[in-house]
Amino acid sequence: MSWWPKLRPHQLDLLRRIADGSQPVTARESALARTVYALRTRKLVTTPRADGVWTAVITDAGRYYLEHGEYVGAGTPRSSPARRNGRCEVPILRISTSASGSCWRAR
Repeated sequence: MSWWPKLRPHQLDLLRRIADGSQPVTARESALARTVYALRTRKLVTTPRADGVWTAVITDAGRYYLEHGEYVGAGTPRSSPARRNGRCEVPILRISTSASGSCWRAR
């Protein structure tokens, strides 16, 4: 069950590269670190360390994503922020003062 958006093309390409295993993705490629961390946050990869350097390793959830194009349990409803046009809809409370100086809340 996840509310993460679909992977962006560069994230998906990197996940495929990690799954392939022919060209390891490690901390030595610092330009890829942010993308690896995003995949790790989504539980699609892990980053075990050896000799002080992490190496990205695909998880079962990552393999599932590559095979199905969605996260494990994506069909199960989960409470998440309401979205419209790709943005979270969060109610904003505004606090205003009246002419007399007292405060009131408006939604």
